[in-house]
Amino acid sequence: MGNIQDFRKNYLAILKSKKLKHSKKSELLIAILSQMDQIFEIRTGEIEKYNTDNYDAITLYLEIKGALRIQNEKEEYIEGEKSKVNHFLH
Repeated sequence: MGNIQDFRKNYLAILKSKKLKHSKKSELLIAILSQMDQIFEIRTGEIEKYNTDNYDAITLYLEIKGALRIQNEKEEYIEGEKSKVNHFLH
């Protein structure tokens, strides 16, 4: 279970980082999910098949997926606002 703690530590560091741009955060979160897929063979469509030993891994996986979705929505919002400003200025 040490791997799960490493994933969680990296995930939280990415979220807390003020230096990383949204796109880089998304890229890093996707990399973590990919590594978790490979190591734990987690597939969100098959969660009910996993026993409680994998509960922490599944919970973290879904937490990261949610954070990634929020990151993408923030990025889309920012790009939309930039587009509005550029349209207004021209």
